[in-house]
Amino acid sequence: VTDNNGGTAIAETDVTVEPSKTDWQLTLKGVATMSITRKQFEQLVDMFGQDWSDGDNTWHGVPLWHLIAIVDDKEDTSNKSLSDYSFNDTLADKGYTVKITAGDGFVINLRSQKTAHEDGYLVTNTVDGDVLPARTPRDRPSWPLHMRGDKAHQPYNIGNIITIELVGLNEGNSFL
Repeated sequence: VTDNNGGTAIAETDVTVEPSKTDWQLTLKGVATMSITRKQFEQLVDMFGQDWSDGDNTWHGVPLWHLIAIVDDKEDTSNKSLSDYSFNDTLADKGYTVKITAGDGFVINLRSQKTAHEDGYLVTNTVDGDVLPARTPRDRPSWPLHMRGDKAHQPYNIGNIITIELVGLNEGNSFL
């Protein structure tokens, strides 16, 4: 499936995940690979957090592009906090795929040009002030992270996110 947001969706399988306040990890893959813990993600939410309402619920999280910035190029990581990474606009303009994978195998792909500084793709960790439920009312996986926002309509409102990967970074980008 391809839409005007430049994304592609691949069929999902069904796995139930129980919501928990225990630690979890989000794997970010790009020029570097980094695992973000629940605590680190919550720190990013404290710095860059935004709300989005679907009319029934208010979702809170971090715009996707802030997560991409952590692994989209080689930056000196010594003494660097997660808030200090800058988004590589030049690389995003050249183009790569942002591949987002859920724990149940569901995958969406977005073009880097569509995600650059776009707050409409929000990676959320709470809804109405509470930890995300295991499944949405439509019986889709949700916890621990769920894509919501003005640009993240079906099928791009993926839940149970465990990996965000930047694919095709080295194609024609010799400055990496």
